[in-house]
Amino acid sequence: ADFLSEGQAPPTLDLRPGDRRPCRFNLRTGDGFVQSLSGFCCAGRDEILLFAEKRQLSGGEVVERISRLNDELTDLTRQLQKKNQELRRVNTLVTRLMKTDELTGIANRRHFLEALPTALSFARRHGHPLALAMADIDHFKKVNDTYGHDAGDRILVGFARLLADSCRAEDLPARFGGEEFILLLPGTGAERACAFAERLRGKLERSRFSPLDAAEKITASF
Repeated sequence: ADFLSEGQAPPTLDLRPGDRRPCRFNLRTGDGFVQSLSGFCCAGRDEILLFAEKRQLSGGEVVERISRLNDELTDLTRQLQKKNQELRRVNTLVTRLMKTDELTGIANRRHFLEALPTALSFARRHGHPLALAMADIDHFKKVNDTYGHDAGDRILVGFARLLADSCRAEDLPARFGGEEFILLLPGTGAERACAFAERLRGKLERSRFSPLDAAEKITASF
């Protein structure tokens, strides 16, 4: 390689064995490219060692590095998209858990109280009826005391499923607390709400999800 330095080539530098001196020089490579190097010279007994790094890339190296950086950027973009998808799934799950009763799987009290003002506002603005129906499973404490809390949980889950399966898509059944449930019924007047509650009461009497003895039936007050 040829040294194209600032005035003199490194072998003519005035260095004594053990000396170390900063230097900058240009190196013409075998393929004709000139590299600008910066580093330092160390003098030995019979030789001079040059420790330097390139300060300028060749045209081919620039293209190669850009290509490699583009590949790395593509990989990072894919990873970011994957992380964003995972984050959206987690956020969706967290939101669902915050609005869902853990035991029964229907809406919880918090979700109901958030949905109620919107339903009231819509009903008032458009002049539509809106009904609320509350249900309380009868003698539920006695069920827990007699048959245990596992049996009580099975009754709560079964009753919640009965409510959810009986509602329309726009209705909102929710567990209000303990053995109390509430139904938000948009577009429903008092007469239709009472008829709907009566149908639910009858379905509950005919239900078979109860773990209790055949002689005892689960009932609810609406």
